[in-house]
Amino acid sequence: MTITTQEATKNDIYWASLQRLESWLIANDFKAFDPFDGLLSPLRLLTFRTQFLQQVLQQVVRRNPFNLRPLIGIRPHTSTKGMGFLGAGYARLYRLTGDEAYHQSAKDCFDWLIPESGVKIAILGLDRFQSVNLAQDVISQIL
Repeated sequence: MTITTQEATKNDIYWASLQRLESWLIANDFKAFDPFDGLLSPLRLLTFRTQFLQQVLQQVVRRNPFNLRPLIGIRPHTSTKGMGFLGAGYARLYRLTGDEAYHQSAKDCFDWLIPESGVKIAILGLDRFQSVNLAQDVISQIL
C-alpha cells in the first residue's frame, strides 16, 4: 500500500526532523565535517608519515571540544559512506510514500557514488567497466 507523505506522517516529530535534516543537507550541498577527517589537514605533513603522530593529529581534531577544522585547513566534504546512507534512506522513503521525488533523490545519490565507489571497487580486482556495472546492479536491486 502506498501512502502520501501527508498521510504517512503529517504531524510526526520524526518526519519534521527528517525534513529539517534534508533542508540542511541541501543548503550545505551535502558537505560536512567528518569525525575522522583530521588527516585531511595540511598539518599532516608535520606527522612525517609516522603512525603515532598521525594518530595524535587525528585524535586532537576529533576530541577537541572546539571545531579546529577550519583553523587547520580542513573543509567540509561529501562522504561516500554518507551518500550511500542517504541513497538508502531516500529509497526507503520512496517505498514508504511512493513519492517520485524520493526515488529521484535516491538515484541522484547512487549516481554520485558510481564514479566515487568505482575506484574502491577496482581495488578488489575489478576493472572500471565491471565496477560501474556492479554498482548499477546493486542500485537497481535497491530501487
